[in-house]
Amino acid sequence: EDGIPLAQFAVDDVQAEYERLTGLGVVFTQPPTDIGNAWIAVFDDTCGNLIQILAMKPGTDEGN
Repeated sequence: EDGIPLAQFAVDDVQAEYERLTGLGVVFTQPPTDIGNAWIAVFDDTCGNLIQILAMKPGTDEGN
């Protein structure tokens, strides 16, 4: 209800994962979005939970 993701998973390329998962029928509630130091996208796990995928941009502390 609050729109806060239950879990977050790091991926190498958010856009590529978005396209792959969308092709498999996954419904995203937030498409790939640039948030400054990272890219994120959020999808529904079909059980009412939101799952976020994240890729840090190169040059950031976490993205090396």
